[in-house]
Amino acid sequence: MKVILSSFGSYGDISPFLWLAKILRDEGHTILFICNPFFEEAVRKEGFNFKPAGTLEDYKSATIPATITGNPFKDQQEQILASRRLFTHMFLNPVEDTFRAIESEKNDHPLVISHFFGYGAKLAAEKYKLPWFNVCLAPYWLRPFKKIKAFRDRLEKMRTQGTNRFIDNQLFTKPFNALREKYGLDSLNRLSNEWMFDSDTLCLFPEWMMDYELEEGIKAAYIGFSAPDPQGIGLSAEVSSFLLKYGKPIVFTPGSAVTHIDRFFREALITLKKMNKAGIFLTRFAHKLPDDLPDNILVQDFVPLDLLLDKCSALVHHGGIG
Repeated sequence: MKVILSSFGSYGDISPFLWLAKILRDEGHTILFICNPFFEEAVRKEGFNFKPAGTLEDYKSATIPATITGNPFKDQQEQILASRRLFTHMFLNPVEDTFRAIESEKNDHPLVISHFFGYGAKLAAEKYKLPWFNVCLAPYWLRPFKKIKAFRDRLEKMRTQGTNRFIDNQLFTKPFNALREKYGLDSLNRLSNEWMFDSDTLCLFPEWMMDYELEEGIKAAYIGFSAPDPQGIGLSAEVSSFLLKYGKPIVFTPGSAVTHIDRFFREALITLKKMNKAGIFLTRFAHKLPDDLPDNILVQDFVPLDLLLDKCSALVHHGGIG
């Protein structure tokens, strides 16, 4: 069977889909991967067929951070603009490319598996009546479907629905319904997340992470965390030597898509100096760091966390999916 996987976001959103694609390929299925061309090299490196959705400029625009001015009002406005850029360029702009890519494969009757923001994938699956699975990468995105057991649960649901409705009205509903009309589909008259989660959902985390029950009608299967590649390269000699010399360091990572790293690592450096601790800085933008870092700071663009964390004393991160 041909299986089409589509995901959007940062490496934390793409890597679990690559893991899932490997499992499906090992089962004998043919894989087509659809995502932003920023990740084309990573996809092709794994030997998968690739089709782009969105542009490199979309990815760069989506990851432009909010400008920090020190003025609370201006900073709030900048954060709103940054959120709008993120949603538009990362998730909305690729919809038509994704739709057309799946449309071109429809005669093979593929199974479609997509990210919970993979609107174009579900749109194509709905249009051409293709089997489709939603993939959820973190419990947070299921919280709007929490089962109501107490009055406070009802208040939380009302607040969440109100927020989601405001965001949909501002960013999603009008352009998306224009696309639905273009492709001969009725307008969507419900919240976008309700539409995305109205079918089978594969949760790539264990059920014990859920601290609440889901309401009736939400079909979630808990697959567990994506497993590390057993044929991975392991820790490099440089990292191994650093650990041997400095003991258990503190690992700092602001995520793979965060480019505005100056303040994050500046504060990390101050903290490590005060604690007299060694540190490992994980970032793909090492050129933005000072050249005169002390010897007990190691900078790496990537280290397998499943191999590193039990050798460290703490992890400081941005709360991302990865």
